[in-house]
Amino acid sequence: MCEKCFTEERKFFKDLEDWKKFDFELSKKLVAEQLKYINFANDGKNGKDDGVYRYDCLTCRQIWYLREPNDSWGGGSFIRG
Repeated sequence: MCEKCFTEERKFFKDLEDWKKFDFELSKKLVAEQLKYINFANDGKNGKDDGVYRYDCLTCRQIWYLREPNDSWGGGSFIRG
């Protein structure tokens, strides 16, 4: 973990607003080429759209796993790989 990617994990997103704020920060880091999208890994649990997105920090080389929330009540996570 480093300042260029993220300094803490997100075990869950508490609500839609929390998710939107995080998603905006993630998008800024991708545009600034601080993080790189690696791939989407389907976990096969709830259809083709369920799984994790993998990202790589181009500074510290930390791998991150993003599971998007599946409803407006929160959920999902962003954790180290």
